[in-house]
Amino acid sequence: MTADEPVAISTARIEALSDGVFAIAMTLLMFVSLLPFSTAMLGAFKLRQPVSLAIYFGNQLALGLTLRCSRSGVRRSAWRAGSMFRTPTWP
Repeated sequence: MTADEPVAISTARIEALSDGVFAIAMTLLMFVSLLPFSTAMLGAFKLRQPVSLAIYFGNQLALGLTLRCSRSGVRRSAWRAGSMFRTPTWP
């Protein structure tokens, strides 16, 4: 198998991703959509304003935690369905 060949993922394995993983992904996208707002707030006010700093860094923290939950949820779902991706074989 060469590196140019596509990796086929069956629909059963994709369906094995739980609704919880989908909800976490939507939450992650919600926090990503808030990034321009929190960045604009940080730029509009002085850097020593605690409200703008709290909103910006709170959004960054929420993004990080949601991404961590998303990764662990995908790993759990992939573990339940068997290996989701082809594992590399070393010569």
